[in-house]
Amino acid sequence: MSHVDFSVSISDCREEHFRGSGNGGQKRQKTSSGVRLTHEPSGVQVESEAGRSQHQNRVDALTKLANHPKFRAWCSMHSQARREGFASMEKKIDAAMDEDNLKIEITDEHAPEEAHCDVKE
Repeated sequence: MSHVDFSVSISDCREEHFRGSGNGGQKRQKTSSGVRLTHEPSGVQVESEAGRSQHQNRVDALTKLANHPKFRAWCSMHSQARREGFASMEKKIDAAMDEDNLKIEITDEHAPEEAHCDVKE
């Protein structure tokens, strides 16, 4: 099994800063040292306000992002798409949604006036 590494730069993320809360005194409550990162392609959002410095919190937030299950699943899907020869997951989805790959069945089991819903129990 081959291993594909993903690199995510800070430019892939939307970064927001906010003021910390809790213990830490005036320094923590007056400075915007909390960091919230949103990885736009995957939609994963993480934040850190554990440290007193913005740099320390940014590193912590990036670590949380790298270990987030949804982000790992996103990386796995994109790695698979690239191994299959697609430039991105979106290209793979577009190929799968091509008219030649879709199967549409119309059945006439019920009269058009009837609303019918099968419920499995």
